[in-house]
Amino acid sequence: MTGAVGRTVGEGNNEVKTPKRLSGGGIEGDTNNDGTPDAGETWVYEWVDQPTMFEVDNTYAVIMGQAQVVKSVTTSWNATLSGSVFTKNTVPGTHNYSRSVTTVNYTFNGKGQLTVVWWGVRWGKGTTRSRRRNG
Repeated sequence: MTGAVGRTVGEGNNEVKTPKRLSGGGIEGDTNNDGTPDAGETWVYEWVDQPTMFEVDNTYAVIMGQAQVVKSVTTSWNATLSGSVFTKNTVPGTHNYSRSVTTVNYTFNGKGQLTVVWWGVRWGKGTTRSRRRNG
């Protein structure tokens, strides 16, 4: 077996502690309106839903008789949440649009030992970060 693939699709909703916004756009408790919490100011925070949806595509190979993931690609999007229904935002440039793609490649030696992990992340307008770790 080489190149077998598997997919996981999911959704999640995190609660994010966020400064409470006033109707005019300022932050409640930011007395000097500089956007920075200063000594003597008491900012008000609220918990805000941050729903996301994701897809994980894994590619497998048989290494030393065992199926091992050799490549994993995770794509995630901001979403909206209405009741229990998640809807991902896939339209760049629209309000609340965010998409990131994380790719991880795994390299094994002849003994089946993991020797190199390389990962890269793409988000926004093509911004990329990558790392390599030798085992």
